[in-house]
Amino acid sequence: MTLCLAPLIAHIVAGVASPVYLHTKQPSWHDRVCHYNPTSIMWRYFAIIDRRIRAKTWNAADMAASNANFWTTKGWDGSEEMMDLSRSSCTKLPYRPRVSFLSGSAANTIITTLQGVQAVYALVIGLVNDDYSYTTSLATLFFPLSVLGLLRLPAAIYLSSDYSYIDGGALLADFTYDLPADLPSNQLLEPPPEVCIYGRPLYAMGLLEPPSTSASERFHPVNSWRGIIVRIGFLLVVLGITGLSLVYLLPRWALTEYTTSNLLSSIFYSIIMAVTSTVFGVYFCQVVSSGTTIIPCINSIWYKVYTFSLFALAGVLIIIMGLETRTTPCGKFTTYPKSIDEIICPSLQL
Repeated sequence: MTLCLAPLIAHIVAGVASPVYLHTKQPSWHDRVCHYNPTSIMWRYFAIIDRRIRAKTWNAADMAASNANFWTTKGWDGSEEMMDLSRSSCTKLPYRPRVSFLSGSAANTIITTLQGVQAVYALVIGLVNDDYSYTTSLATLFFPLSVLGLLRLPAAIYLSSDYSYIDGGALLADFTYDLPADLPSNQLLEPPPEVCIYGRPLYAMGLLEPPSTSASERFHPVNSWRGIIVRIGFLLVVLGITGLSLVYLLPRWALTEYTTSNLLSSIFYSIIMAVTSTVFGVYFCQVVSSGTTIIPCINSIWYKVYTFSLFALAGVLIIIMGLETRTTPCGKFTTYPKSIDEIICPSLQL
């Protein structure tokens, strides 16, 4: 079970940003769970690198706002306008407009990259030798998710969690906090603990200036050549992964029979990538929608149904694979019957 859940946990920990509640009414559980959808995580990776490439100027406040998932009166909001509106509630910013190499985010990138390279190698070699499907088991159920983690690489140095915002209606609040009279002016750049405890926003303390221009002026348009190149490149990669998942769904050379586990796992990943490719393609063609760091359809009912269906299918897969998985004489795991052992373990043919 540990081998089974390790890629899933790494994918979620590295890919899901912490929510920021800028409304007194917090989201319900079905509003939050959609962020854990692989499609949502892949969109976040795309959107952050797209925003950085289109940015005319880039600072720590922009990076923090691009990483946060803002919950507002209208639902989740990751628009460029929210970057400006959220400044009034920011209490902590990264030190630099990029991620430090000695940080938790960098560690997540290294872990997901190593897992992704291993997964790509196993999938490609397994496709060439036509033997990966025979060793599909509970231990490798979420192994293909590691491939999706490689989409993190282009945006890796801008994926940060080193920020904080005041929760609960801070977006519309009028901050008029008074600093202690005996606070030395040379300490303003590093507020003392008592200031941080009460969550005073940097904007109210004069440590974060409002942007000199609007978000629309600080970024090149989505339909500029920069935005078009990012979208085409990202979509091609997503389509490539979709094609790989579909190949494993089709009958091939030596593999003409599927176990229930094998077939369902292939369907599971084919659904994820087919929906992701379709959603990305549709929104990439809509200039207004594809500038947000939160997938535009996250508040829609159909996307919630899609998310819940994926989680339900994943649960079914864990149960079925747990029942079908067995160990071969050579120590490999499989869901196939013993008649396939000689194919999985060539040493048995000697």
